[in-house]
Amino acid sequence: MTAASDARNVEVHLDLDGSPQRVGLLRRHASRQQADTLTFEYDPAWLEGDQSFELDPGLPLTAGLFEATRSNGMASAFEHDDLKRALVI
Repeated sequence: MTAASDARNVEVHLDLDGSPQRVGLLRRHASRQQADTLTFEYDPAWLEGDQSFELDPGLPLTAGLFEATRSNGMASAFEHDDLKRALVI
């Protein structure tokens, strides 16, 4: 998997048989008042693709923004060994 990133946004791509495909956008929202928040949104082309699948049961393959704090585990969706082999961040 490859990803273009800055301090707050990471484009998530998945390498499927040598053909990188954009899966979505992971964003970090910093807060001085509370824990940082992570959000993820699938790319529309990924949602419509024949090879698409959900990255984690907590990230169902639907349009919309998924939100979680770092402490409640959404980031763990990007830590599975099999997924890490395919993803480039």
